Amino acid sequence: MLARRLFFCVLNLNVTYIITSSLMAIPEIQIPTDDIYDAIDDDSFCIFIGAGVSRLLGCSSWDQLCISIIDECNLKGWLSNPVRDEYVKDSDKKRVLNICYYKFVRNKEKHRYFEIIRESCEGKEELRLNYNIYDELIKIPSKYVTTNFDLLFSNKFHDRDVIYKNEAFNPENIQREVLYQIHGSINEDESIVLTTSNYAYKYNVTNYLAFLQKLFSDNLILFIGYGLSEMEILIPLFNKVISANPRKNYALRGYNDEKMIYLQDDIDHYSSLGITLLPFNIENKGYNLLFDNMAYWNKEIKQNCDVIFKDLNQIERLVR
Repeated sequence: MLARRLFFCVLNLNVTYIITSSLMAIPEIQIPTDDIYDAIDDDSFCIFIGAGVSRLLGCSSWDQLCISIIDECNLKGWLSNPVRDEYVKDSDKKRVLNICYYKFVRNKEKHRYFEIIRESCEGKEELRLNYNIYDELIKIPSKYVTTNFDLLFSNKFHDRDVIYKNEAFNPENIQREVLYQIHGSINEDESIVLTTSNYAYKYNVTNYLAFLQKLFSDNLILFIGYGLSEMEILIPLFNKVISANPRKNYALRGYNDEKMIYLQDDIDHYSSLGITLLPFNIENKGYNLLFDNMAYWNKEIKQNCDVIFKDLNQIERLVR
């Protein structure tokens, strides 16, 4: 443990250099911080998963899904071309989706709205088989929370260990190795949180809000798969919960040469939200390096943490 802490003292000296220097100063593989190891050991670690993770397996991004729904309204003649273009550029996509949703409802085609959402969640089989980041994530001793409503991760859990219905969010029983789909699942259309109306309802459900407050007050959170567009969907969460969370949180995010000019701005932005940015260099290998990072983290966690609990817990869940 002492060697581990001394190592991170050295590592932390390099953080300023990473912030102010070139892309070459950012590593391809980020190393877990000391407090992440400690959180795993005391069962207070949570991985918060965004659309960027499922996008690695062929799912649509948040922006792509929004545009697909807007385009469907345009194709059906419910939106003119100029309005379509205006909505695509609109920064408040939740409001636009709210407008589009009610066009589907009024035209008795609500089923098509949810079909588009399901289509966006299908992914590609070759990516699921050959480079599935969820195969690495599920090995990390953690509580799992996601704003994704696809089934690519939830299919790796027993049904009883996937929570997405409002009444199932229990702030007094937040468990390790359980997946909490806080914005619903395509298994139940009406559970999906996508529009302004959806958010307004969801973030005023008493037990749901209490669940999130308890989650963030008691756990160290690692955000992965949240780019700028995906961060928009977390705004209600930041407003209601995260800003009051006293614990340190992290975000693991890739940067190439083109995005390097935004690094300092992103560091400042995440810091204002109580989140420390952990950047990694994707210039040569692309976003699939997130898979490599998680594979590396698994090896490090096994060496530095008490992971016997996880192995025994998995066995226990299988025999229950």
